[in-house]
Amino acid sequence: MSKKNKLEKDLQAEITQLRESEKLWRTLAESSPDHILTLALDLTIQFVNHPAPGLTIKELVGKPITSFLPEDRQSEVKVTLLGVIDTGQAALYETEYHNPEGEVFYYETHAIPRKSAGKVIGLTLNSRDCTNRKNAESKLEESKEKYRVLYENAPLPYQSLDEQGHFLDVNPAWLRTLGYKRDQVIGENFADFLHPDSKTHFEINFPAFKERGYVSDVHFMIRHRDGHHLTILFGGCIGYTPEGKFKQTFCVFQDITESKKAEMALQASENLLNDTQRLTKAGGWKWNVETKSMFWTDEIYRIHEIDPTELEPGSIAHIERSIKCYDEKDQQTILEAFQNCVEEGISYDLEFPFTTFKGKKRWIRTTAKAQMENNKVVGVIGNMMDITERVLGIENLKKEKEFSEKIINTSNALVLGLDKNHLIKIFNSGAENITGYKSTDVLGKDWFEIFFPDGIKDEMDQVWESAWGKAAHSYINPIRTRDGSERIISWQTTGLYEEDDVMDQLMISIGEDITERKLMEDELKKSEENYRLLVESQTDLVVKVDTDGEFTFVSPSYCKLFGKTEKELMGRGFIPLVHEDDQESTLKEMENLYSPPHTAYIEQRALTADGWRWLGWMDTAVLDEEGNVTSIIGVGRDITERKQAERAVSHSHELMTYIIEHNRSSIAVHDTDLKYIYVSKRYLEEFNLKDPNIIGKHHYDVFPDLPQKWRDVHQKALVGEISRGENDPYYRDDGSVDWTRWECRPWFEEDGTIGGIIVYTEVITDRILAEQEKDILLEQVQIANDRLQALSHELINSQEEERKRISQELHDELGQALTAINLDLNVIEREMGPETPPDIKTRISETRTVASELDQKIGDLALDLRPSMLDDLGFFPTLNWYVERFAKRAEIDVDVDIIGQRKRLAPVIETALYRITQEALTNVAKHARATKVIMRINRQRKKIIMSIEDDGRGFVSDRLQEPIAPSQRLGLIGMGERISLIGGQLDIHSLPGEGTRIEIEIPL
Repeated sequence: MSKKNKLEKDLQAEITQLRESEKLWRTLAESSPDHILTLALDLTIQFVNHPAPGLTIKELVGKPITSFLPEDRQSEVKVTLLGVIDTGQAALYETEYHNPEGEVFYYETHAIPRKSAGKVIGLTLNSRDCTNRKNAESKLEESKEKYRVLYENAPLPYQSLDEQGHFLDVNPAWLRTLGYKRDQVIGENFADFLHPDSKTHFEINFPAFKERGYVSDVHFMIRHRDGHHLTILFGGCIGYTPEGKFKQTFCVFQDITESKKAEMALQASENLLNDTQRLTKAGGWKWNVETKSMFWTDEIYRIHEIDPTELEPGSIAHIERSIKCYDEKDQQTILEAFQNCVEEGISYDLEFPFTTFKGKKRWIRTTAKAQMENNKVVGVIGNMMDITERVLGIENLKKEKEFSEKIINTSNALVLGLDKNHLIKIFNSGAENITGYKSTDVLGKDWFEIFFPDGIKDEMDQVWESAWGKAAHSYINPIRTRDGSERIISWQTTGLYEEDDVMDQLMISIGEDITERKLMEDELKKSEENYRLLVESQTDLVVKVDTDGEFTFVSPSYCKLFGKTEKELMGRGFIPLVHEDDQESTLKEMENLYSPPHTAYIEQRALTADGWRWLGWMDTAVLDEEGNVTSIIGVGRDITERKQAERAVSHSHELMTYIIEHNRSSIAVHDTDLKYIYVSKRYLEEFNLKDPNIIGKHHYDVFPDLPQKWRDVHQKALVGEISRGENDPYYRDDGSVDWTRWECRPWFEEDGTIGGIIVYTEVITDRILAEQEKDILLEQVQIANDRLQALSHELINSQEEERKRISQELHDELGQALTAINLDLNVIEREMGPETPPDIKTRISETRTVASELDQKIGDLALDLRPSMLDDLGFFPTLNWYVERFAKRAEIDVDVDIIGQRKRLAPVIETALYRITQEALTNVAKHARATKVIMRINRQRKKIIMSIEDDGRGFVSDRLQEPIAPSQRLGLIGMGERISLIGGQLDIHSLPGEGTRIEIEIPL
């Protein structure tokens, strides 16, 4: 066969092979799910494998690519594509496309320059539909923003710990509560912030928390930045990786410091109340209208003289035996008063004789007031006080008063009481008989002006001055009677001078009309009001004021509390002592004193010697014979501690309500009958309950179709079991489904009995849907990655086969042709005679030299494309050959150390190792400026490890960007792709000035 025929045959085979290769690549391009386009330099479309939705290939080809983009993106994309043409560097960008139906599609486009002879001749665009990803990212971003807002504005402090207990994250509420800055917390150990007692508890129980996966209602004492400790109620759960391993904790806590203090204060207040009840012989009781249950304090049982265990509170026997303690004539009265309070909310304050269960006779004072909710009586609270001593004291005083008045009024003697200004305070019937004046005519008037003749007034002034203040005095003087006559009176005087207030001091004079030689003796005590109220041992505050609110009597206990003397208070109004915010309500409440039952209970702040204190007053009006109010008697107590405890409990309730209403979970609280006693707003909203007034309704009446599963959960909670679910479906009436996380647990009364159940429910549908969308997106990404990896694998194999073919052809065809040319030139050179011109000889010699050099270069090119010894002998001999050849050509010292067997490896692994070595050493020669390279290969039973380390200038290895040269960057990326295709791992370590180390690990 002639050379010409052989060349034509080889050319035909080459064309056939090119057609097959072109067919292969066209099939790959057309079957690719991505949009592959080729563009001319003017950005017009030359080829497209398949069009975008709503377009045809015919409509695309020949049109500028930018004409199919939104107007606001055309200029930007055009600049990007022209930049690829100018620089020859690929670019990645995203665009959106609106089809004729108005649908929006998003594409991620990789623009790659197409080159020929080193020049860019056009562009190849690989556009991937990323609409699902963009939509998912948008939804995830929206969800992320929602959770960010919730996270940053959550009222409860949140924290996250790693497996060793170090802080990974805290929210703003955590920092505000404890006063720290974020950089003072993150990375620190949670235990270091705890009180020593709590630290020990945490260190012991943290492993159990990680094992169990959740914790709730744990009390810790945590240190505030300023040094004091807060009491917190702690709860949370463990977060896990997709592999089920520990990731981090998710915990929240509540600051219950104040509620603990309030709880302690309330307990102290209760203890004080019990002690006070024993001291004052006063107890309290409460009647629950709905449950018909009665509660007595210990003092009530003591007043009745009965053991609390003898009766069931609220039972019929309890009520009947209590009523029988009253006299038979009073039983109907107390029953009617109680019934009116229960049914109509009418308070009462009554006093009765009383016989204890053991038969002792007593007097009691019983009061009651209705508790109202929604204009309905829900309970009655009352007080019972043993007033036996007071009643007996009053009766004795009445007897003494009656006896004294009887003596005075039946005496024939003139009995006179004068104050310092000789105003008449006492004027008895004997005085009326002797003087002819009625007491009503002279009381409060000047004794001297009415009864002394003008001639003796000066003398009597001197007598008065000498007599006043003495224990006893006697004198005789004339007086003028109503009819103008004079009577001679012999006086025996004595004084009541023990009062600090001069106006309350009296000179008592008993006069005998010696005209008729009758001596009258009498002694008068103070008026009933002062006499009865002067009880020095009285511990309660006792005052008496007139209808203008001015003091007419104050007890020593009142003076002591306010740090004032009786003199400083008498005659002054009480209102200035009352806090200005309470004055109006005090006066308003005192209006009740002017109508039956003429009593009022008032709570007010008053300015005492110890500052502002809360006082509780039980006021009673004093009536004259016509039923008019003449004065007011008030009995008060200091209730400051009780009010403080009430405020603390109220604040704790408000705080808990705030936390509940701002909790992500909806909350419903039921009693043991499963009737609602509390629901949060979120509960009403999430379960679409249009009637907010469900308190008191049965849960199953609100949800009549509730499945048996939930009814069983409720019954378990009522016997003390806690149930919970993490992602249960909830089927709504409209057919939609929500996913919920819930917990059902019992709540307990103060005595430890179960009071009902609490149900926490959090709708987590958005989170579940987001997770599902994320899983779908990840699956799509994985499929695309697998497809890309398969294409990359095919491309690399095709490249290797093409290299091998071209290498063989260069060696077999061009190499042989050049060899033949050299042989022919040698023959010609030998056959030239002397007559051959010298320039011909020179040109033939130069041609032979060029042919030899070309033959050498073609051989080197063939070896660079793929040395045949790699297929014939394997990686290790080829490595030695290549390294020796590289070291000689690059003038760089290369040290190779091989550990383990040097048997042949799988062809794909040998090719990968050879190409990585080739690329790595090429990068060293071109970019590293190194003088030495060390290669280490360790072949083990299940893997092979190779490292290539140079002493060159290095680069920043954590980001493959400038100052790394583009060719070096692409080479490193290519190495990574080649390694990943065979399941290996590539690590690059480099720092500027410290060289580069490439480590490859490939499973065998």
